[in-house]
Amino acid sequence: MRNINFDRDPISSEAISSYKDFKSIQQKHAQTTDDLNKIKSGKSNTWYLARGGALLALASISIFFLTNNKETKTAQVIFPIKNVVELGIGTPVKEALKWKVVLNTANDPIHGHFDFDQVSSERIEYFQSENSVSIKTLIPNIKKADLEYAKGKKVFKIDTDFLLELETDKSLFKLEQGNWLKVDHTPFEFETLNNPRIMDPGKPGIRIDVIGFGAEYQEFANMIWQPMNSEDLDATFFDRNWPDGSIVETSVSGVYKIMLKDGSLIKHFNGYPVLQKYAYKKAMKEYNKKLIGQEDLMKKAPKSFKVKKGIYTIE
Repeated sequence: MRNINFDRDPISSEAISSYKDFKSIQQKHAQTTDDLNKIKSGKSNTWYLARGGALLALASISIFFLTNNKETKTAQVIFPIKNVVELGIGTPVKEALKWKVVLNTANDPIHGHFDFDQVSSERIEYFQSENSVSIKTLIPNIKKADLEYAKGKKVFKIDTDFLLELETDKSLFKLEQGNWLKVDHTPFEFETLNNPRIMDPGKPGIRIDVIGFGAEYQEFANMIWQPMNSEDLDATFFDRNWPDGSIVETSVSGVYKIMLKDGSLIKHFNGYPVLQKYAYKKAMKEYNKKLIGQEDLMKKAPKSFKVKKGIYTIE
């Protein structure tokens, strides 16, 4: 922008002399510019930011161009202060990294938080994380490959020995020296089934009334007892009705010690239960039916574990 003066008087030598120090004016202008730059990037910027807002300050400086004693023209140069960043109200605080605790109560049982059906422990600590640093912090001795395996899984630890039940398609793993090892469950306990045995026609046999001997030894109808040795069951066993007696299983599976008593007379032999042909066929049908039922039960039955305190996960 240019300044134009009309009808002005000639400038006197005194006026020229009083304003001829142009270098001094330039130095003052430079000093003012430096001060403004300090305002732009220094402490004043902090002063604006401390009040939580994004402020745009406009600083101006007036430069006076004196033309004569009668008239003064003023020009303004504007310096904007840019890049003012708005501060948030507060910075998020990271939650302390630690094991979470779950207590076993009637209203909120532990097994409701995990993949297992039941647990005998009253207290469990656990965590679940996809972050390698977090897992390594909580389990310092875990190996690299086993750390990757633990990502996303619920890892829990119990400080006492405990009992645990899992669904049949689940497996339990324990951390041993930094490695995950599969834990064997307690074998499913079947009800004992006696396999029907057909009578050996070459040996004698005796039918014993179930009264006084216990129903557990009368699993099959029309059961007959044959001796291990034929000579152990002689004719003296058949000349009377035995009012009392006992049947006791021996250390040999399927073999029993049979004792018959009538007053002071006592007879005994070792033998096993057998069936005649018609009774045997009927008993085999019942046996196979029970056997299939046990197999189905085993497939559905939960896995039971008797485990020591430690760190575990389930897959």
